[in-house]
Amino acid sequence: MKKVELHMHTMPVSICARVTNEQAVKRYKEHGYQGLMLTNHYTDACCQVNGISREKWMELYIAQLYEFEKVCADNGMDGYWGVEVSLFAPYSQVMTSKYDMDFLKRNYADYLLIGADEKFLRETPYICDLDQKDLYALCQQYGILLIQAHPMRACQGHTLRDIKYLDGVEINTNFGHMVLRGEVSHEQELLQIAKENDLIVTVGGDIHGDHPEWDMLCGATYFPDEVKTSRDIAEHLRKVRVPQYEITFPEGYH
Repeated sequence: MKKVELHMHTMPVSICARVTNEQAVKRYKEHGYQGLMLTNHYTDACCQVNGISREKWMELYIAQLYEFEKVCADNGMDGYWGVEVSLFAPYSQVMTSKYDMDFLKRNYADYLLIGADEKFLRETPYICDLDQKDLYALCQQYGILLIQAHPMRACQGHTLRDIKYLDGVEINTNFGHMVLRGEVSHEQELLQIAKENDLIVTVGGDIHGDHPEWDMLCGATYFPDEVKTSRDIAEHLRKVRVPQYEITFPEGYH
């Protein structure tokens, strides 16, 4: 079995990230991980901050995934394509021009797309403009899992969305939100929700940098050695529903 991170970010595509592909891969390798899924943010924020078109941004998004794949391979690790798309993001100028802030706060959520590839990204532009139902239908069409990221992260206004249009939920192990924002992982609650609704469960760190506390590597999901692509990850999750995982918070945190 291989130790895998399913939720991480690198710069420059994720403008809130503080590490490059090379820096992130090196750190995870030093901590014993054998596979990493890059889930950079899919929002208009990169376009807004850098003043670039969506078309140019998409080229940058895809190029960074290819570079990540190569950096992982050069370090003897598997690199998987992933996406974290934000719907109704209250920080998006595009969204605030269309909807009032109360509506955005009620509907804002982040979703991990497991099984995405270049074909999907090129054929389905601007998925951050969709609602959850339409995004789920699109993912079903392409054989991609739609997992709600950190669905109970109250400090950012996240709540569990409509489970009819979800394949799964994430147990998020970002330690910074626990130390500085008083969050918990909601592990047992999410496991129960998944059991009652036949949802997949993933574990991810939502790591953006290399701060020893905020970006502490506290979680991993385990996959068979023959799993080599994001599609393989998706198929394994469909089969087992709740994969083998570990969460290693310091004493006193959960």
